[in-house]
Amino acid sequence: NFNDIQINNGKSLLNSLKIPTDKQYICFHSRDGVYLDSVGLTDMDWNYHNYRDSDIQNYMLAAEEMVDRGYSAIRMGAKVKDEINSKNPSIVDYAVSELRTDSNDIFLGSHCRIFLCSDCGISVIPEMFRVPTVYVNWTLLLNISTWVINGLFIFKKFYKKEDSRLLSFTEILA
Repeated sequence: NFNDIQINNGKSLLNSLKIPTDKQYICFHSRDGVYLDSVGLTDMDWNYHNYRDSDIQNYMLAAEEMVDRGYSAIRMGAKVKDEINSKNPSIVDYAVSELRTDSNDIFLGSHCRIFLCSDCGISVIPEMFRVPTVYVNWTLLLNISTWVINGLFIFKKFYKKEDSRLLSFTEILA
């Protein structure tokens, strides 16, 4: 739960992002390697996580569609590889904003209508607050978050170069 001060701070944040407080919004996030590279463990090679990455630009059609349906769209993330390419004022690149803080992340992610994200840590926010979540580019079929009440999982496509074809679910599991 949020107290009155936190709710007022959240409404002030929405106003600063030019999102009316009475308008619903979605949050979206794409995992890239920048966050793990920034955690300060310089002797750690995080490249083995790269298969979970996806390009934020691949999320823009969904963000634009949601804006066309009357929502605002907020791009989330603490450290990100690229800024989004959008001139639409209803699509906010909050991840590169000076307004981005951990507490603001929690407010936005807990009050959005839908959270669209890949396989990453920020998904814990909508999960905790039971916000409907769409997981895209999900990589590990056996690691589906079974506690997610309102979740939809869309799996990443895996391509077998030798056969020039996509793998089936059975092949991915094997």
